Amino acid sequence: MEEVVKATIENGFIFIPSNNVVEEFKLSKDDLVLTETSLATLMNNVTKPGNFNTVKRQHATQPLVVDQIKITPYKGTKSLLIRTVVRSDSGKKYDNQIMFKRVTFVDDIDQVENEGDIVEFTASDGETYYVEKIDMNKIDVAVRCNCASFRWDFARRNPKDKTLYGSTPAPYKPKTDRPPRNLNNVSGLCKHLMKTGAAIAESEMTTEFKI
Repeated sequence: MEEVVKATIENGFIFIPSNNVVEEFKLSKDDLVLTETSLATLMNNVTKPGNFNTVKRQHATQPLVVDQIKITPYKGTKSLLIRTVVRSDSGKKYDNQIMFKRVTFVDDIDQVENEGDIVEFTASDGETYYVEKIDMNKIDVAVRCNCASFRWDFARRNPKDKTLYGSTPAPYKPKTDRPPRNLNNVSGLCKHLMKTGAAIAESEMTTEFKI
């Protein structure tokens, strides 16, 4: 009887008990990395004690208003891009993008046993789509905001776990000599992206954040 070889997952890596695993399966080290970073994980990074030397900017979402929400489906890649315009109390507007990955699209709503798990929405192309409710505590995301806080605190940290939507910008040049806020160089969200996530959750298209 052949011995059953079991793989284990530790710290985000797959370990297979074989000296020649890379050669046998033609895998690179990058292929063995599991990327599972949800919107809730990014928020937890920001709210976790010790990661930041300030909490005011990251948590001040109450005065913000989401003016626009645009949803673009990519059925071929099982992705859903949600773009918003978030307005501050001063009237300044910021563009936000959240790309949800591994979204389950439903083609025939009549074949669904529990319609309570399905969300109907009208996309940017004017068509109606159905998807399974997005679990913001599990599903992978990539995010972006054009505010200075996101660029300064996260734009060059998020790529390390593939949670930056779009290309990595040039290093941000601070205008003051104040120390960095992101003490542990964690990936995360600015307050505008937090507000966008909350607005999406309120639409019942997704689950709520679990902090």
